[in-house]
Amino acid sequence: MKAKIFKAGFPFLAFFVAIFGAFAFQTNTSGSATMDHFGAIPVPGGCEEISKVCTDQQTTTKCRSGVQQLYRLNGTACGAELWEKIN
Repeated sequence: MKAKIFKAGFPFLAFFVAIFGAFAFQTNTSGSATMDHFGAIPVPGGCEEISKVCTDQQTTTKCRSGVQQLYRLNGTACGAELWEKIN
């Protein structure tokens, strides 16, 4: 009796384990994780954070506030350029 149940249920069990493994262990395919940051503008003596959200993933448009290019805040200094967030 156990053999019949095992023979009938094993293919279903194998199928569900394979599907779970395919989706549960997916890695990031873009090569690097991207993050959202509040933009920062250069000011005398450092950098000042503003409320505009940008991303560090390179897109076609640089993140700006008016005509001012926004940067990632790195301590009190301006770091890397930020890009417009595309939804």
